[in-house]
Amino acid sequence: MPTLNICGIPVEFPFQPYDSQLIYMEKVIRSLQTKQNALLESPTGTGKTLCLLCATLGWRLHRKKQLQIERRKNKVQYEDQPDTAEADEEEAKKLPKIIYASRTHSQLKQVVKELKQTAYKPKIAILGSREHLCVHPEISMMRGTQQNHTCRQAVRAQKCRYKTGFDNQGKTKRSSTSVPIMDIEELVTTMETREVCPFYFSRDMLATADIVFMPYNYLVEPFVRQSLGVTLENAVLIFDEAHNVESVATEAASYSLSSLDVQGCIKEVDECYEHITAGRIHPNEDTYLNSQSAITLKNLLLEIHSGLNNFPLNDAGGCTKPGAFIFEFFKQFNISFDTASMVLTITEQVIEAMSDYAQSNPRNSKLDQLLTFLRTIYRDKENHQAAASLYRVHIQEEKVHQPRTRHNYNRPVTSTQRMFHYWCLHPGVAMHEIMGNNVHNIILTSGTLSPLETTVKELGIPFPIRLENTHVIDGSQVWVGVVGVGVTGKKLNASYEFRNSPEYAAELGNTLINITRLVPNGLLVFFPSYSILEHCVNQWQTNGSTIWDRLAALKTIYVEPKNRLEFAGIVQEYHDTIRDHPPGATFFAVCRGKVSEGIDFSNENGRAVVITGLPFPPTKDPKIVLKKQFLDNQVVAPGEMKLGGNQWYVQQASRAVNQAVGRVIRHRHDYGAIILLDERFSYGQQKGTLSKWLQPFVHTVASYGEAHGSLTRFFKLNREREATSKAAATNAAAPVKPGKSMPTTAFVPPKSLMSKAPSHQPINEARPDDVLASQVAIGDGQSFVPPTQLRPNATIMSQAADEKTSNPVASLQLLVAQARDMLTDDAMTELVVCMRDPKAHVDRIGDLLAPFPSLRDRILPLLPPRSVTQAMYQLESLTKKRKAPLAAHALRRQQKVAVANPQCSICFDIVQTTQAPPCGHLCCVRCWKKLEQPGGTIQCPICKVQFHVTKFTRIVAAAKDDASRE
Repeated sequence: MPTLNICGIPVEFPFQPYDSQLIYMEKVIRSLQTKQNALLESPTGTGKTLCLLCATLGWRLHRKKQLQIERRKNKVQYEDQPDTAEADEEEAKKLPKIIYASRTHSQLKQVVKELKQTAYKPKIAILGSREHLCVHPEISMMRGTQQNHTCRQAVRAQKCRYKTGFDNQGKTKRSSTSVPIMDIEELVTTMETREVCPFYFSRDMLATADIVFMPYNYLVEPFVRQSLGVTLENAVLIFDEAHNVESVATEAASYSLSSLDVQGCIKEVDECYEHITAGRIHPNEDTYLNSQSAITLKNLLLEIHSGLNNFPLNDAGGCTKPGAFIFEFFKQFNISFDTASMVLTITEQVIEAMSDYAQSNPRNSKLDQLLTFLRTIYRDKENHQAAASLYRVHIQEEKVHQPRTRHNYNRPVTSTQRMFHYWCLHPGVAMHEIMGNNVHNIILTSGTLSPLETTVKELGIPFPIRLENTHVIDGSQVWVGVVGVGVTGKKLNASYEFRNSPEYAAELGNTLINITRLVPNGLLVFFPSYSILEHCVNQWQTNGSTIWDRLAALKTIYVEPKNRLEFAGIVQEYHDTIRDHPPGATFFAVCRGKVSEGIDFSNENGRAVVITGLPFPPTKDPKIVLKKQFLDNQVVAPGEMKLGGNQWYVQQASRAVNQAVGRVIRHRHDYGAIILLDERFSYGQQKGTLSKWLQPFVHTVASYGEAHGSLTRFFKLNREREATSKAAATNAAAPVKPGKSMPTTAFVPPKSLMSKAPSHQPINEARPDDVLASQVAIGDGQSFVPPTQLRPNATIMSQAADEKTSNPVASLQLLVAQARDMLTDDAMTELVVCMRDPKAHVDRIGDLLAPFPSLRDRILPLLPPRSVTQAMYQLESLTKKRKAPLAAHALRRQQKVAVANPQCSICFDIVQTTQAPPCGHLCCVRCWKKLEQPGGTIQCPICKVQFHVTKFTRIVAAAKDDASRE
């Protein structure tokens, strides 16, 4: 594996990284070295997880070696002081532990899979609840506090053979035994086979682990963290897939309690009282629990239930109060900071006492919910008023749908309940609590964090190190188009005003039929919500030969289920259909749903993703309304950015879109189309919220027909390229004849990351001649022009040089003029300086021309002792020409090249006039303008070489007669 030197840290990487991966790792290491928080966005498919693991583990290993060197120096200095266990412990404290958190265990499973590909073999621990790790046949069926208390009782009574097996293994044996890197499923299977408890084993590994994996709600919920024994002091906290951190942080600090929950609490206390009076539960002197305390707790719960049900509501059935109102509400029941501890203690003792009777009824304890609710409210007496200012109390009457049973078959199946919500409106509450534990630093990373400034504002803690990374693919591998009209010309708009109309559903369905015809293999279609998905499917399944039937005839259809237990099976069926049935399959899913989160649809599994509308949160949802009001009412310091309620609202939709879009194009050689079927995506506000890497490729089509033709050409190009690559791979795998060797290419990482020496390499190491040789035509258009046809004057110069004219000075003049068309402005200026004294700078001249071997091999033989005075005079006059912007450049230049059907490499439009850089790749003027950077430089989206606009040649469509003669 290559060893990279990044910011002075040796990092082992499985392969030669791309530039974007090096930049990413440099940001990670800088944040670790400076103990600064980092906010890093890198598109899905750029290998950010692998980069994150290698950079972090490489830095930690380097830091460990530094501490060992310091310890040896101290040992020499103080020879009379022997090594002690305290010294080992002190060294361990100085070495930060890495805590790697992601949203779910399934996502962490993918992270562990990436870790196995690296050269690093750290000690790991995977934390999970008993729900995920318990293998006891009966206790594993329980949930919540009942499961926890039952487990503890079985352990105390030595009735769990898995915990006994863990104890028999012994701590010394466990610490000396090499444990392979395993994900949570492998851990459970392995430990169950050995009859060792996975739950206690993972907690035992926590103390000695170099890196700990856990879902990130374990980090943001203090009570969960405390129960698992996780300490954050001097820890590096990594939140992967961190686009959900804001919502998870607010949810972790928010709690709700319903009148039905309180009823359940009363029932559990009643059951406990019956067991006490029957003598089945024996109170002892160490507890407060007895028949009298049970009656007292029941009476308290009855008062809370009555107070909640009788609370006055407005006409809409709700009531909102400031956050501090929660203390007033419970004070009327004599619950305060002074009395809450007694209530919490008795509640805990009831739960523990009832756990003996939970095996026959493994339901979640309602008392457990009450316990969590009250713990949160009465957690911090000193700062409770300040914290409450970031909360709102909302009491709402809601309908409850109850399943029919033999007892209520003829009764209404709906009832009402009162909900008491204590909503946190600022995720900074949880993030400040984490920072208060003296962590080393926090790294947040995802493919969809933009806009970063507002993310920082929401989280409420500083992130000095930030990155919005580019993608590793080129423009020909992605098609991004806004299609605002359907096949019959009717507009596509999924806003509330239009989405329920039959006309909209019909136009959307017919458009999807046409898209399904042309997209190969797997197609993902995302709807803004489940209700819109269900409405459209119902519309398509009615009236004879339906839209649904026509869609099903083209591809097998799968619909995302609401039930998470069914989800894994349906996803597997989808993948199997893609593999076994060439027409492929269509997956109808929902933005913010399970399909849009962490599922890999690479290659054939996802050749296109369709977004049918903007997934705005429900406008009238009380929590959304309060959040917008909270942001609008915030006071900020002069000059500080303010995040308004509407701005936040728009960003919620855009992040959901960006996350769904990230299901396709999962690696460097993947390709796919992103089709935005809603006219609102063409609005400036929405287009600007798409991921930064996508924005240069987004174009709006005037009609569906234009989109269909462009998509047809896009898939044709990539299928042909894919077939060529497979054929080349097959040939490369063939046995090599004796005497011949396979060609190899060397990778030179950017020097700005690898050393302190200045970088003289071009932006991309790819040689234009090599890249252009693989280009194929798209449809009837021509997206590439051989460089020899560009800039007629330069073509004549090149030909003159090839003819080996007898005048070496004249040849050199022609060749350096050709170099001006290929080199960047800075490189060309340096070449001019070096050629004033070519004897002294011949090596540097060779370095500057290294990306263009054919030109270098012709220029170097003409240098000393040849005279270059006249050539330098001509060259200086060329470099002093006035630079003009792209828009003015085409008008100023008189020379032009006629090309048959010039076609854009990005949007695939065939144009009448455009411009081409020296590499020969064509784009339309609109796409070139999107790519133009300040100062007039443009990076070619195909070969990644950067040129100045003054080096572009005007391209015009050849007349039909000219084209036929060609």
